Amino acid sequence: MMRRDVLGQVQKAFAQDKDQIYLAIHIIHEIVNYTKQNGLIVLSKYMGDREEDQPYVLDLIADEKQWDIPLRQYLEFGLELLSEGSEPEKIEELLSNKYFANAYKEKEAVIAYIYMLGLQGVIEGRPFFETLEYYCSFVPDDEMERFETFCAQTLTA
Repeated sequence: MMRRDVLGQVQKAFAQDKDQIYLAIHIIHEIVNYTKQNGLIVLSKYMGDREEDQPYVLDLIADEKQWDIPLRQYLEFGLELLSEGSEPEKIEELLSNKYFANAYKEKEAVIAYIYMLGLQGVIEGRPFFETLEYYCSFVPDDEMERFETFCAQTLTA
């Protein structure tokens, strides 16, 4: 249901603010790399689940990259579910609920979907390039050249 809703908004989303969409993909890439090095438990926002000197992943990304993380509360909600070891189906269901509860439209809808697909990839241990294939499937044709350039730069960074 969420997928269908998002796909109906992709054209307007890319016309609205594609930079924020690419930023969301880049944030997922950073989370994937961080998780590979540190495990899932460190994705928790709560200090009791992390070492005392270990910053929260979204704070680390925001500070190091100087990025304003779009839909941060939505992503934090998903990261918490992930760090708790929730089943993929439960994460998808709860993130879908949160998506519809917030009535995300256009750019925000696409960003939420990017986050959900990215977190599913982390749970499944999917290589990031496979997650990029999912993202590629909903990029409009007139945006493909930029998307392919972005992917090449992101994967080599």
